Amino acid sequence: MAFALSIILITEAKAASPMSISYEYSQGIYPAGSSFYLQTGTATYQEWSDSMRVRVNFNVTKKEMDSLYSNLKWYAFTGIEVAKIKAYNRGGDQVTLEINGKSTTKSNAGQSAVKGSFSKWRYEKVTSNLKSFVQKKVALHNVTYKLDLENASNYGVRVAVNDAEVQMHAGKGSVSLLPGKHTILVGLYDGKDAIVSAEAVEVNVPASKEARIRVGDNNIFIIPIGNTVNSLVTFRDQLRD
Repeated sequence: MAFALSIILITEAKAASPMSISYEYSQGIYPAGSSFYLQTGTATYQEWSDSMRVRVNFNVTKKEMDSLYSNLKWYAFTGIEVAKIKAYNRGGDQVTLEINGKSTTKSNAGQSAVKGSFSKWRYEKVTSNLKSFVQKKVALHNVTYKLDLENASNYGVRVAVNDAEVQMHAGKGSVSLLPGKHTILVGLYDGKDAIVSAEAVEVNVPASKEARIRVGDNNIFIIPIGNTVNSLVTFRDQLRD
């Protein structure tokens, strides 16, 4: 009976006020990562890499914060064991819980590592719950970005957004993007799959929701609709250097 009662008390735990939960993820030596900051009211999600940078604000209710806090209590977040290790350029993540000015951080990145199988299991449960909650919130802000391709060249054409190739069908393609800056890359390839030419532009979403791509043997034009084009370094520029 005592054990059952303790479960009920933890499950219905109420978050102290003010309270915040933050999360940071880094890929280490590669300049890419994500982070979010949760509190009652306006919360923030950010993601970045060489080819993109996004930021999304969303609302979190007091009830939702109480639920997130209950999950941290259930898995005894403050008791998760962390050890120092020798590591260089090690990626990973960390979670920080702040209540009334007092903060507790558990890091599994850089020279810090979660110690022991039980702590690792609890840390995974905590981070998975937080990321799942944020992903559902952020998904509501996705914008369907349309791509329209006309290829008048004798080469094969590949289109990528943020380094991920987009499958084009009959000159049409689309990808879901969050608000922010993204990179569209168009490359021409010969019969041996060797790159002949490439162009890239940066687009601002949701100011732009569509790009028209026009390709000839000697030219690649990427025209974002509703967006000031920011041209990036082209393959031909690199050849000249």
